[in-house]
Amino acid sequence: SVLGLPIITPAGSRQYFTIWGLLPETQYRLYLVARDEVVHGATATTMAITQPVISEKVDFELYAGYNLITLPLKPIGNYTVGSLGNAVKDAGGQILTVQSWTPMGWQTFIPGNPATTDFPMRIGQGYFVFVTDKTTYSPNRIRVSNITGNQANISWLSDEEVTGKICYGVKGGLLSNVAFDERTEEIRDETHYVTIKGLTPDTGYWYDIISGGSRDDNNGQHYLFKTGPAASGPAASCSGRADEIGGRVLEADGITSAAGAIVYLRIEDKDGAGNSGHSAWLSGLTNSSGLWQIDVAKVRMEGLEAEFSYSTVGDNLVIEVEGGIKGRGKQTVETGQTSMPEMILK
Repeated sequence: SVLGLPIITPAGSRQYFTIWGLLPETQYRLYLVARDEVVHGATATTMAITQPVISEKVDFELYAGYNLITLPLKPIGNYTVGSLGNAVKDAGGQILTVQSWTPMGWQTFIPGNPATTDFPMRIGQGYFVFVTDKTTYSPNRIRVSNITGNQANISWLSDEEVTGKICYGVKGGLLSNVAFDERTEEIRDETHYVTIKGLTPDTGYWYDIISGGSRDDNNGQHYLFKTGPAASGPAASCSGRADEIGGRVLEADGITSAAGAIVYLRIEDKDGAGNSGHSAWLSGLTNSSGLWQIDVAKVRMEGLEAEFSYSTVGDNLVIEVEGGIKGRGKQTVETGQTSMPEMILK
């Protein structure tokens, strides 16, 4: 639809209209009519093709004070200024107000103020965002973890409960392979967890993310990860090892089990023994009881070139949890800790 009516202007002048509610990558036929003051008229027909929307994997950097941003975000579900406020809060920042100009006037939203109303964010429209501190965040938090020579895990969030899958292929080739959520092919959730197996060591793979009926292809460039080198020697047995790390995640009430939350873990050197820095990220899913378990026996260095040497006592375990609408959590514990404290999402 087009908002507003045309105004009378001198012959040869131009007028501009904004057409709302169009679909991306879609062809439209426009029928134009021009009439003068004595109702003599002329018509014209033209074609227009809308542009593809930009990928969901966009990092925003907001500075303390007012920021003018646009949202190049593929619309999975109803992404609102409230969603933006929650995402910035999750990243450690705080939005005090969001304002946007529309043909009907200014829209203003103040998080936590019932006198203001949440409203949807439109792709390509400008928004004045006032934040208290410098904050960087990614709306859908795409992460690659558990990378070995022959497999990798890709996880992400969506703004509503939809199915999820990954289309992938060898770098430079077609994305003809499909991998589904590790739980079931049909599961609908805000957290998505896909493990790709049977890969070739030291090989680059392109991939797109499918959330419900929406495809995120990184603005036509596709996403890319590379597998590590082949493991040396036989895989270690997981059964009964001290390297099995596990715990439990609860929802914000501190009682309800947080099922389907994604747990990320990496090891950081603290005591100066073994490798310095930190390991690559590992991950796992919580079950229906909120329990999770990750084997760190073969954890690799950040560059995947070799196993990460760590101390079973004296180094740190950094644990992050993504629960979608249930919230997020983070804690750091020592590797020698015998019991893992429960994590409560916020």
